[in-house]
Amino acid sequence: MNDRFEFDPEAFGAQPFFFEDEEEIRGGIRTPPGNPYAARKPAAARKADLGRKSAIEPRLSIEPPGKPRLLSKQLRKPWPPTRPWHWPARRYPIYYPLPYQAREGSEYARWVQVSLNIALNLELRTNGVMDAATRDAIRSFQRREGLPVTGVVGPDTERALVAATRGAAARGGDREISWLSSIWPGLMEFETSVAAPSLIGQEHTPPGQTLYVNIPLGAEGPAKPMTGIFIPQSFRPTPKVDLIIYLHGIKPQNDLTLTVDRYWNRNHYPSWPLREGLNQSGKNFILVAPTLGPRSQTQTGWLAQPGGLDRYVDLALAALATYGPYQGRRPQLGNLILACHSGGGLPMRQLATGKNRYASHIKECWGFDCLYFTGDENLWAQWAKSRPDARLFIHYQSSTREHSEKLKQKKIPNISVSISAAKGGHNWVPIHHWQERLKTSLQTRAPGAAAQPGRELEQELVPEWLGRRDWSSIALRAKAVALANQELNRWGRGTINESDPRIRSVIEDYWRSGPGYKPSGPNWWSAVPWSAAFISWLMRKAGAGADFKYSGSHSVYTAAAKQNRLANNNSPFKAYRITEVTPRVGDLICKSRAGSGATYDNIAPGMTTHCDIVTTVEPNRLITVGGNVSNSVNQTTVPTNADGYINKPGYFAVIKVGA
Repeated sequence: MNDRFEFDPEAFGAQPFFFEDEEEIRGGIRTPPGNPYAARKPAAARKADLGRKSAIEPRLSIEPPGKPRLLSKQLRKPWPPTRPWHWPARRYPIYYPLPYQAREGSEYARWVQVSLNIALNLELRTNGVMDAATRDAIRSFQRREGLPVTGVVGPDTERALVAATRGAAARGGDREISWLSSIWPGLMEFETSVAAPSLIGQEHTPPGQTLYVNIPLGAEGPAKPMTGIFIPQSFRPTPKVDLIIYLHGIKPQNDLTLTVDRYWNRNHYPSWPLREGLNQSGKNFILVAPTLGPRSQTQTGWLAQPGGLDRYVDLALAALATYGPYQGRRPQLGNLILACHSGGGLPMRQLATGKNRYASHIKECWGFDCLYFTGDENLWAQWAKSRPDARLFIHYQSSTREHSEKLKQKKIPNISVSISAAKGGHNWVPIHHWQERLKTSLQTRAPGAAAQPGRELEQELVPEWLGRRDWSSIALRAKAVALANQELNRWGRGTINESDPRIRSVIEDYWRSGPGYKPSGPNWWSAVPWSAAFISWLMRKAGAGADFKYSGSHSVYTAAAKQNRLANNNSPFKAYRITEVTPRVGDLICKSRAGSGATYDNIAPGMTTHCDIVTTVEPNRLITVGGNVSNSVNQTTVPTNADGYINKPGYFAVIKVGA
């Protein structure tokens, strides 16, 4: 008979990584239940135990790394142990956080505490330590959700916490929810309450997988409801999936029952082989195309209504989890591209400018001969100015020349308008430019290619990388970026002016919570520059603690960060020349202002400078968020060279947050 067994904490509803209880710890290692090396009880006590169920909960805790006091010479093994670490005769996985944080606490426990605060409207300390107050809160949450009241976050409680925080986000809550999904992305992958649409059928021509699902929009008639979802042949599943949503044009008069399965089938309509083009590009997008009504510009059903994009994307993601490559794990939405042809131009504009929580995920819009509608040029211009982190591409021919050229004349940096040389006319415009748009799209690499420098912050949090990263600094940057985006939205993405009385209390909070004081004098909210107070507020709220030199002047904390670098101390804030390092998401970039002549070599308190936080890194550019930018909280686009280094005059320093 095999005398070996494994203790599986998940089988008992326990969660590894962070729990503390009163179980015995021997020599720096928690003694697993049934440990043959544990001290044996007296015989009478053992006999009494035979008829009594053990009250010990099968939970594991964190112990500080370091060489343990071994109980026997034959137990000696190299330290630190690999995960899981086995006893020689019987195996007991010893779970450590990724990575371990003895003083700051577990990031998973911190996630639990923040989630409980959101779900129960509490004010728990989010220190990552599973103290009595946190345990009580877990029990309260479990009672509310009808779960077993154990005080332990097992799989069921974890899923309930995910659902509770997501529900708060759907109701407009912003209490660190973006940060939660950033610092622990795997927890946001559980399937939601959105049920997958029914599967109509699937095909594997062209190569890859095409799903056809039933998502009735309410305006398809006389066609049947049908959405096509194409997963290309080389697709590699990632926790965040990038989608292209394609909106077709007006249907031929002799084919009003046209559904997407025939629309993009080159045997029926050779002008729209969109799936083949995506396969050829090698890009890691998934293509989603709904069936619209005969006149697609007006017959979109609920899709173009407020919240319609959110609902549609959630259904598509649920379909990918149920029928596609995600094997039951619902992916999150990454980047979103909207593309359209002809009459699809109006619903594309409505989706881009509508009230949807996923609107901020829209990074590019591709319009193929589509600007037919009154006000197109003005409304697209407004969208582009409000979204400097996104881009609009318009390819036009004669039928849409008027509005297209009016838009081109506005000369907005993130709008590209060009006349199409597509042979064959209007219907051939999409496929003529399809490869061009895919090639230069926001994705810089095909699946399997080497990772490029300067990727999104979430990619730095992929679990297999965690052991090689400074986790506390990554969490700091993640929270700072989430707060910056939160404030950007609070200020209407730069449309609310500092002179608006409704925003005055916000500016006051930047001063009091950041540098720690409020300026005096008349019109202090506009007379005194508040951009450094904004950055100080971000870092204070993100948890920088005593490491950041809070000030109403950028030069003060920039000079301090330079001294940290020169002293090579333990501060996570260190300033470098722009020629020495490439900025990451969450770092600060600084420039000279008002002719001060500030440089990396001469920076000193009192010099006029300005710093912003990097929120997006893309090929050849950074997107930053700063305070007092055009008298608001606003975004700025900063060009970079092919290697990711800033190449715009005036910038002189990158303040790295963490190693």
